[in-house]
Amino acid sequence: MIENKLRSAFFACAAIWLIGGVAIQVAIHSGGNIYALLNLHEIVVTGFGSLTIILGTILFVRWVRQKYFQGRDRNFQRTASPKGSERGTQIGEIAAQDRWSALVKYDEEIRLAAQKLQPFGEQWVKELGKAYFALNEDRKYLPKIVERLLSEIEEERRARWANRFRITYESEVYSDASLEILREAEQRGFTLVVDETGTIGATIGKRTSYLRSNSDIQRFAKYELG
Repeated sequence: MIENKLRSAFFACAAIWLIGGVAIQVAIHSGGNIYALLNLHEIVVTGFGSLTIILGTILFVRWVRQKYFQGRDRNFQRTASPKGSERGTQIGEIAAQDRWSALVKYDEEIRLAAQKLQPFGEQWVKELGKAYFALNEDRKYLPKIVERLLSEIEEERRARWANRFRITYESEVYSDASLEILREAEQRGFTLVVDETGTIGATIGKRTSYLRSNSDIQRFAKYELG
């Protein structure tokens, strides 16, 4: 409210100062009463001019002060509040991790569920804990959670395996048939190593076959896998 009144007064004084000053100068040059016009000029220019400057200064100071406090409030919200929230989240996560570790160690049902995932890494046991707590610690979901995580592990394993075989030495994309042959070779005991050129070394015992194209893989299947 005060801001609006100050702004209105500022614009009114500025208008009188500028327009009045110009009008008086025109009247003087037109041959009007010089003494009366000079007195009026003194009132308009000096009085309203000074008032305009004072009001403008007040408005500017208020504007700077407002921006300062707004910036300080934003900084406080970005720094203080998130830190407090983040700290509370971290404490909650630590407490949940400790509780889950105790359950895996001392609770028979949860320990058995966790054992199915432990061969694939502790990160999967932690994923089991996250899902278990997210479902309000309802034990009836444990088999489904384990089943789903094992499925994700298999999908991830297949993706990593397929990522090894993208482009052959001959700059071919591996065919689906070639990938199936390579899977079968590993199942039969062959060790597959891909070097930096894209050449596959398929080794079993002391014998190594070098595969550089889909055609090589087809021949390998014919003579080595029968």
